[in-house]
Amino acid sequence: MGTADNLNLDCLELIVSYLLGNDLFNVSHVSRSFLAAAMPQLYRTLTFHLGNGKRYPKIMTAFDTVNLYPHLAVHVHHIDIRMVPMAQLSTKMYPKFVSSLVQTLQRCINLKTLTCTPNNLLPSLLTCLPRLITLENVRLNPHLTAEQGKYLLSLTKLKTMALDGASWNVVDLLPKWIAETKMSLSCLILSTVQELNEPILRGILQNLPSLQGLHVVACPKIEHVTVLQCLVHTPVLDSLSFTAWESRAVPENVAPLPNLRHLSIDTSVGIPLGEPTLDQMPQIWRYMFDKTKAWSCRLSSIILRVSDRLILPAPLVKDILDAHSSTLKSISLISCEFNTSCLRSVAQRCEHLESLAVRIPTKDVEIFADAFSRNRSLRILQDITEAHVVHGAPFLNTSNVKLIMYMVPNLTRVVSYGRTWTVSHPTTCYRRTLIAATFEYSAKGPNPGL
Repeated sequence: MGTADNLNLDCLELIVSYLLGNDLFNVSHVSRSFLAAAMPQLYRTLTFHLGNGKRYPKIMTAFDTVNLYPHLAVHVHHIDIRMVPMAQLSTKMYPKFVSSLVQTLQRCINLKTLTCTPNNLLPSLLTCLPRLITLENVRLNPHLTAEQGKYLLSLTKLKTMALDGASWNVVDLLPKWIAETKMSLSCLILSTVQELNEPILRGILQNLPSLQGLHVVACPKIEHVTVLQCLVHTPVLDSLSFTAWESRAVPENVAPLPNLRHLSIDTSVGIPLGEPTLDQMPQIWRYMFDKTKAWSCRLSSIILRVSDRLILPAPLVKDILDAHSSTLKSISLISCEFNTSCLRSVAQRCEHLESLAVRIPTKDVEIFADAFSRNRSLRILQDITEAHVVHGAPFLNTSNVKLIMYMVPNLTRVVSYGRTWTVSHPTTCYRRTLIAATFEYSAKGPNPGL
């Protein structure tokens, strides 16, 4: 009789590739065949986050396991470190943790992605960087000296470079580093880099004519006008993010970006509360959507963020929908929202909308659900209500979510403040038809935002 153990290992690996978390762990205990198939997935990504740090050194880290069984290192493709444990009553890192991490990095010959956001940890890892010849994606917070920064030059095959802040020594080194990676680099992310200025940014982008993703966010010395003027050097961009500061100026001319698919605008300007007029809105918003319409961009995702909560005026929403309703698949509004009529327009006109992230007031859940009751494309809904701007019970509960899923035909996932509800058997029936569905709830802590 045929059993799962008789399946080819390639087939088993394909099966377990669809499993995550506890399911993957449980499958690995079924038999030796399943363990062999699950092993590459189990050790594909090694993480160390806040929850791990709070329990260290009482727990054994994934890095310790790889060092104990070195043959597992070949399966490691991604390492994600978001915090470093500190010794009690001390400002020093645990030497054992750092040593274990360094040994793991030296063994991971297939590592493709390295995320290390604690700025006090990176200097201890610099000597490992020249050995990571397969590394393609990095997210770092490099506060380094000039001598330490030279180690970054060994990373020459990067496809994605993300810097969450950087010392002036690293910023000064950026043009040279970019020149070394220009043949492979496709996405550049510069976030909260205090020392980044216009000459350096221009010098960087001049070497990246094939860049596909550019994200310059919260860099105080870089105006949005500068970013837009530099687009002449990156004609094939398909993803763009930038921050618009207090200045309401817009450039006279911007190089066309016909391939643009994803646009994100972070706006830090003073706007009247409530529903402002179109003239009171950030001028850069209307300017960019006029440009994307003129360029015939097929935008599939839009993210808009403002520093103060507001309601988008109907004329602006109409302009966006007139230009991109036929191609939009994802909309995220952070600290801003649609009024009821605009919400209905979005639901009616965006026939391919799959993901929506907006604030959903609990008192208006039925109104929201009714607006999307005839939309058959929406699959994922994220409530990004912020606790400090509302009173009472601001977040969706299970009853709210069941009502929304009951009324929105093909909705399969709702996320609110780190909690996720899913329906296992999405229905295509109308809201008057009884829905037989199974809901799953998982608490994952506060929503980290978009």
